[in-house]
Amino acid sequence: MQRNAIQSWALLDPTPEIIVFGDEEGAADACRELGVQHEPNVARTASGMLFADDLFDRAQRLASSEILCYANCDMVLCPDFVNAVGAVHRWGKSSPLLIVVQRWNAIVDEVLDGTGEWRPLLEARAKDEADPGPIYALDVFAFTRGLFDRVPPFAIGRIGWDNWMV
Repeated sequence: MQRNAIQSWALLDPTPEIIVFGDEEGAADACRELGVQHEPNVARTASGMLFADDLFDRAQRLASSEILCYANCDMVLCPDFVNAVGAVHRWGKSSPLLIVVQRWNAIVDEVLDGTGEWRPLLEARAKDEADPGPIYALDVFAFTRGLFDRVPPFAIGRIGWDNWMV
């Protein structure tokens, strides 16, 4: 799932700057293979959950673009995502920006190829078979640099951290 997600991000147009945080098994190899930046050292709770404050602080220091995005590593993004973020950003011009995406839960057992031919099939599957995730479970945010300059030390994956972002 994670490899499919990262590959979908790398196929977006324009290709975004991708930084994968965490040292989970296989992350370094997948990042190297897909040509994305890997940052293995992130502050964690005693149980191993990533701290949101460290992740967001480091992302804003490392990334070069004005618009940043946080996405859980199992979120496949399609071209409409880039188009929507660009449209909202142009509309708001210099205003702070926060876009929250509703996810659709779909089982993807196969490895998605690197050509992008899978996108129409996945979008059709999402429309026909997937169910929307709960409205309170937020897995993708796009935002302007500096919007989240002081994030509390939430554990990513625990209840409520994502709702604080809104």
